[in-house]
This record gives sequence, structure tokens and C-alpha cells, in this order.
Amino acid sequence: CSDAPDANWDEAKPILESLGMSTAARPGREELEKAMLELSKVGRFDDGFKLCKLMCPPDTGAKWANLSQMQRMIIIKVCRMPDLLFSVTEFVKWDLGPHFIDPPAFSIENSTKDANSTTPIIFILSPGADPFTLLLDFAQSRGFRERMHVVSLGQGQGETAKRALDTGRKNGDWVILQNCHLSKSFMPELEKQIANFSSSLAHINPSFRLWLTSMPSEFFPIPVLQNSIKLTNENPTGLRANMIRCYKEIKDMDFFE
Repeated sequence: CSDAPDANWDEAKPILESLGMSTAARPGREELEKAMLELSKVGRFDDGFKLCKLMCPPDTGAKWANLSQMQRMIIIKVCRMPDLLFSVTEFVKWDLGPHFIDPPAFSIENSTKDANSTTPIIFILSPGADPFTLLLDFAQSRGFRERMHVVSLGQGQGETAKRALDTGRKNGDWVILQNCHLSKSFMPELEKQIANFSSSLAHINPSFRLWLTSMPSEFFPIPVLQNSIKLTNENPTGLRANMIRCYKEIKDMDFFE
């Protein structure tokens, strides 16, 4: 943190003077820590950030081990912004517990308990994450693997999608319309089809499910979003989280023998 500019001293002088401290010379780290503590008590966190910029070089007083977790985060924010995310993660782990930084394994079954034949289920895609394999496994566990109608939307696939919807509603099959963000022209028709699900004249098999996948898109129908179950499955961050996900996806129990 030895690169903190001298201009920070000019910013900090009025803050220190308001606390009754002398500004004839730069205060040591212990004095700055005391000032930061006083500021935090009255909610002046922005002023505390400015004082943190003066807490360098590291040989001016108190040791790192004597700082609180919050003080460490403030110093890292000022001096090592790229490391702030890791610092916040450690703070949450220390203050709230490790279970708040370890996201639970993604479960389609738990996420779609409230789904029914008239409520679409939308997977909002993120780069590097493909929920289709998970959906296939879930369909297999529910006995719908052979009763799935999968349509990858794109140019000329609108009629195919409409036929799949008609068949699925009548027979109680599952319909998966992939990549809605690639079929702008079909979105008004999709909105119309889904709006008809709630009509008293609609005859929909209770086993029917409509699954949609799409990247975030400005032309995706807002009414469909509002009346759907929305899911997203981002890649886990860190080696540990990735290893846990890989082991959870192993179905062959002989692997662990």
C-alpha cells in the first residue's frame, strides 16, 4: 500500500481535525485506527475509507493481526481492489458461517415443486452452463425420457414448436424449447400459446410441462417471464465447489468402491 498518493493526506486533514486530532504531522497507524473506529461508530464509513489510504507503509504501527475483519476489508478495498472479493468471502465465512458461501447443489426437483401444466419453467442460461443434461436426468427419473419433445429454436422451427406444444398438451408429454433468444419471430406466438393455457376452453393434460431455455434477451415476452418459474444454474466458483458438483453428478456407485 506504499503507493497511496499524498493527495489523500489533504482529504483526511479535515476529517482528523473534526475528531480533535492534530494534523501538524501525519499520525501513526494506531492513531488512524482509533480515528477509523470513532468514525465507524457514527456511520461515517466513507470518511473511514479515506483514512485507510493513509495507513501505509505497513511499518507505521499496529500489525495486521491486530486489525478487525472489517478493518482488513477496508484496507484491502483501498490498496488491493482485485482481492476484495476474496476478502468479502472470508468475512462472510468468519461472521456468518461457511454455509453462507457454499451454495447448495442445484436440484431441478426441488426447484420445480410448484410447477404445473399451465406454468412454464424457464432456464436462464449463463455462459459455460448447460442445464440440458440435468433436465434429461430429471426426465429419466420421472419416466418422461421417452415422452420429451425437444425443439432447438431458430430459423424455420416455429411450426415444429407449435406441433410439439399441441402434442404435449394433449398427451401430457414434456416440451423443451431451447434457445428462445435465437427465435425473435416466434416469441409473439409463444406468448399467445402460453396465454391460452389459462383459458377455460383449454384442455391440457395435467402431466404436461413446458420447459424453455434462453439467454437474457430484450425481446423475450414479459408476461411469460412474470408467470413462469425461473431457474439459473451458474458454474460454481473455486476448485472445491467444482469438485463437489462433479461428485454429485456421478450416478455409478461402483465409482466410489
